[in-house]
Amino acid sequence: MFGCPQALMTIWRCVGLIVAIALLFPTSLRAQNVRNVLVLHTYNANMTANRLWSEAFHETFGPDVRNQLYEEYFDNDRLPEDDKALTERLREKYAGKKFDLVISLGQIPLNFVMQHGEDLWPGTLKICAAGDTRVLSSRLPSDITGVFGTIGFGPTLDLALQLMPNTRRVFYVEGVDPAERIWHRLAAEDFRRFGYDANYRAGRRSEAEAI
Repeated sequence: MFGCPQALMTIWRCVGLIVAIALLFPTSLRAQNVRNVLVLHTYNANMTANRLWSEAFHETFGPDVRNQLYEEYFDNDRLPEDDKALTERLREKYAGKKFDLVISLGQIPLNFVMQHGEDLWPGTLKICAAGDTRVLSSRLPSDITGVFGTIGFGPTLDLALQLMPNTRRVFYVEGVDPAERIWHRLAAEDFRRFGYDANYRAGRRSEAEAI
């Protein structure tokens, strides 16, 4: 998925849009002698999506030594976003460091910034990017600017039913990661128009089950 040209182009466009938004604010990155930017990723540095995001940011900011890019990775399985130890670790690690921009990529770091961002980085410009506004646990605060896309499960099922109109059963395969519950919910919302209930059980047209 992330190796295809469309996905790469989407990431580059998001990075470009994030930087463009940052430059529009009065406390513009252009006005600073040294610009410190903190990027908060979801999960770990080995994930393909995170590598692509990281490469895009590094190339966008370029070799200018005035552009200092810092990156952190949030893994809820190892250290939940609401764990006080995570907040204190970041506070100690960046004590005395003034950030000009904090970027949250995905729901987990975004939730963390919504809860602790103003405490850790008061007055800092905050921008987030996530796949869909429906992943938000609450309304986006007025001090955070969001760049969102749309995650659609419905078109995939629609195409499948067009290609195989006699389909009687549809299986939705999900993982055990807590984030899968979010995708499960989004898929349920999209699948309702096909006659499937939220639990993927007996529907009007056929039967779908979650595995």
